[in-house]
Amino acid sequence: MADAAVAPAVLFRERRFWSIVSVLLRFLLLALKDRLFASERDNQSLRRLRARRVRQLLVELGPTFIKVGQFLSMRRDALPLEIADELSLLQDRLPPLSSAEVRSTIKLELGAEPEQLFSEFDEVPIASASIGQVHRVLLKDGRAAIVKVQRPGLSQLFYQDLGYMRLLSRIGGSLGWCQTQYWLALSDEFGAKLFAEIDYLKEGRHADRMRVVLRSYPQVIIPRVYWKFTGRRVITLEYVPGVKVDSIDELKVLGVNLKAVANLLVECYLEQVVASGFFHADPHAGNLAVDARGNLIIYDFGMMSELSAGEKTALSACVMAICRKDINALTLGLVDLGVIRNAQFADQFGRALKPLLDYYYGADILALDFKAVESEVEALVAGNAFCLPPALAYLLRTGSSLEGLARTLKPNFSFAQAAAPFVRRMAVEQGLINLQRAVEAFAISAIAEMPI
Repeated sequence: MADAAVAPAVLFRERRFWSIVSVLLRFLLLALKDRLFASERDNQSLRRLRARRVRQLLVELGPTFIKVGQFLSMRRDALPLEIADELSLLQDRLPPLSSAEVRSTIKLELGAEPEQLFSEFDEVPIASASIGQVHRVLLKDGRAAIVKVQRPGLSQLFYQDLGYMRLLSRIGGSLGWCQTQYWLALSDEFGAKLFAEIDYLKEGRHADRMRVVLRSYPQVIIPRVYWKFTGRRVITLEYVPGVKVDSIDELKVLGVNLKAVANLLVECYLEQVVASGFFHADPHAGNLAVDARGNLIIYDFGMMSELSAGEKTALSACVMAICRKDINALTLGLVDLGVIRNAQFADQFGRALKPLLDYYYGADILALDFKAVESEVEALVAGNAFCLPPALAYLLRTGSSLEGLARTLKPNFSFAQAAAPFVRRMAVEQGLINLQRAVEAFAISAIAEMPI
């Protein structure tokens, strides 16, 4: 259906297509004007202006492109600070839906007006995001809750925008700008996640499953789903307030141990990714909060991902290699994950990865010397030595987001130190499993050799 949206007979008659073209042309013309007429003395104000334009561009293009902006907002080491600050506003400060739209969706999904379903319904939303918006409610038994209502028309919009992305992938491939098949596969993965995110019944099941995955972490809170008031486009959840995980000053006022929160954040995500293979794939600051007792609250389970058994095993080896600072084991793990195309490049990768390993041990990024490995990196890129399989794209996003949040909470944060308790427990558990298997094998062998 996505490709059908960009068929020539449809494309040039589609208002959405011309709307996107118009927005992009306006942005490009303004950028060209700035380049031709701006003076050096107002360079800083010009950067802020351009950052606002980028955010406005993504808002105008709609929810699909806002999701791209949410990802980019987490990479403050890859974007100018002005743009990163502007894109962070996309996370929970979008224009709200009208009251009529909210009421209509609730009635269609749950079969009654909000006043018939809840004792209280707050017309003013507490958050408005790219997929939906959130209102506080009071259940008739007195429990505080929130109801999340989806924006109308998202399915059709996603089909169109994914079609445009696929078209751009093909055009870019024909011009030699990108690998067409890789970007088509990546857009398919992105599309699958987008459509999963707008099925609130699936989101509710994800939340219940995540509570089971993190049952050994009482300091991590997953809001409960009230299934009686949940449908495909409306979900009602337990109200669990907290302070956004990157609001450092507010957390300090509460007396929260920031290092402990950073360690908990990394450890509970290792539990999700390495131990279970099922993980929350959208850990931006709008989806993570901390309460006054230092508990971590995770919101929004629309965007999840799951690894295969082989990917879990290889990733586990990579995590243990990082904690041991074992470059050889790390590169072998990356070969197993499919990131390194051929084991012949392992030594070259090892030299390129050493500064990054120092970084994850808590070194200051400014103190690292990347010039020593620049030639190796250039050779690897030229030789097409590595790739990111589409199935791992969301894992990379999750890891980079967590890194940024952890270092916001604790500068010079050490991933290896934070991961150590989890890795020790994992090693003990794996040792016990291996011992059990050895005992079972010995017992079977002994029984087989017994005379009948």
